[in-house]
Amino acid sequence: PAFKTGSGIPHSDVNLARGTANDPGPGGNVGISEPSSIQLEYRYLSRAMKTTKYSAVADKAMDVLLSLPKKDGLADMFVSSRSGRSAGGRITLGARVDSYYEYLLKQWLQTGRSEKKFEFAWKDAVAGIKKHLVKTSGGPKKLTYIAEMEG
Repeated sequence: PAFKTGSGIPHSDVNLARGTANDPGPGGNVGISEPSSIQLEYRYLSRAMKTTKYSAVADKAMDVLLSLPKKDGLADMFVSSRSGRSAGGRITLGARVDSYYEYLLKQWLQTGRSEKKFEFAWKDAVAGIKKHLVKTSGGPKKLTYIAEMEG
């Protein structure tokens, strides 16, 4: 039931006993880390089972995420599993978002650096992080930190 959505973005919570799924996040939305961090395992499962069934649903979810509007490669925190559209939220490297960026790099490497969409998205995100989120404090120590911003 996780992938029975209109968008290809899976529900975040599944009750296996009841065969139901939902999204308990704010407004019934999903943090983008959740649908973006299943690709490696689902691709491996497809290879092991000799079927594209699992990789196809994971890749569809990632393609939806890649198509969302970004600010210099940076994605909003939430996506709607119903519509597949951005549902806003802060732009951050924290919880509910961090794995999205991590898995861009991992997928590019897992594909032998052949799927350029992951390379381009990763490099765009890194440039956006440097431009918008890496900050330096005032004062004599000039400490570097990672900020957040409104989406």
